[in-house]
Amino acid sequence: MTNNMKIIVLLLGLAMGFIAAIYVLPSFQEQQMPMTRAGLMPAEQTLIRGTARAISSARPPGESFTFKDADKPHEAFKAVPAGKRFILKDINYYPQASVRAPLTVNIADKDPETYTHAILFQVHVNPRQSRDIHFSSGYVLPAGHELTAFTAGALAEEQYVSLGVAGYLVAE
Repeated sequence: MTNNMKIIVLLLGLAMGFIAAIYVLPSFQEQQMPMTRAGLMPAEQTLIRGTARAISSARPPGESFTFKDADKPHEAFKAVPAGKRFILKDINYYPQASVRAPLTVNIADKDPETYTHAILFQVHVNPRQSRDIHFSSGYVLPAGHELTAFTAGALAEEQYVSLGVAGYLVAE
């Protein structure tokens, strides 16, 4: 194959790719879900982050998480807003310097109507040991409920474990 022939084949290939991009790509994009935050998640989900502490001297239901919308960091809330559900996906545990002995940290769903809590799960945390937990499907909290954290009542009081969570608000 001569050099001229190679150039012609290359130009034909580029032209076909350009034509495909003009006609095929727009119709493909129309079929995709609307995206927000630079294409990271579907528009009907809102990324939420939350923080709380599990304190060894605090009794159930413990401290409620404070949640913030990733796009509106100045607007905080504790209870899942009306018409929404919160899907808990990730939790980070950070024992503070005050943690001197292993603790059991409880994460619970606080029901505002019955003033009770249901423990979703427990994690054992050792001094100076951070832990991350990731859920493939997530825990779901309904509207009005709060996510709380507390310990299993350790012998040594005033031990603090900071917690960070991430999840999504979705329509009910």
